[in-house]
Amino acid sequence: MEIIEQTPDFLEKREKFIDELKQQLTKFIGDSERSPILVGVTRLENELEKYIAAFLIESPTGKEDLFETGSLSTFSAKISLARRLGLINNELQNAIDSMRKIRNMANKSESSNVFESGQIQLIVENLHNKYSENNNYKEIENTMCVFKQFFLLKQDNETKANFILLLFYLVYTLQTGKLITEKKQYKARLILSFP
Repeated sequence: MEIIEQTPDFLEKREKFIDELKQQLTKFIGDSERSPILVGVTRLENELEKYIAAFLIESPTGKEDLFETGSLSTFSAKISLARRLGLINNELQNAIDSMRKIRNMANKSESSNVFESGQIQLIVENLHNKYSENNNYKEIENTMCVFKQFFLLKQDNETKANFILLLFYLVYTLQTGKLITEKKQYKARLILSFP
């Protein structure tokens, strides 16, 4: 994991994220089973889009419409683009793509409790186990466990609780730039490709 200097800007983003976490957590726990998946993964897609756009030169029209129509309008294409540009690593690409797959499964599911799906449970369990030793992941889990509702949800529906935790971790990772990237190599390629 790349070490991020704890600058005032970083600390401000972190505090803003924790405040948002408190608001969203209450909403996600009270909503239907599909809400955290449909709303949350769409939020993740929007954060990825913003992250990619931050590395692009400004649009000639002044409006960021690159992702609105065409081949870059799909979540899958945005994930691939971020990886190919070196903005996210393989591990993060796989995690975000897994969340995309969960959203697709939830959209197609006829079950009222999508978290009972064996496929969704397996994906969430594998991702949770993969990140459980990550310090940033633990930090978010500890922050979430302060809220009684999350603790009760974890006892009642561990898959849903871990999905929400993973979702917040991935959004946090994109928002704060706390991820392993090849940004330096990407910038170096750009500089070297132009005389």
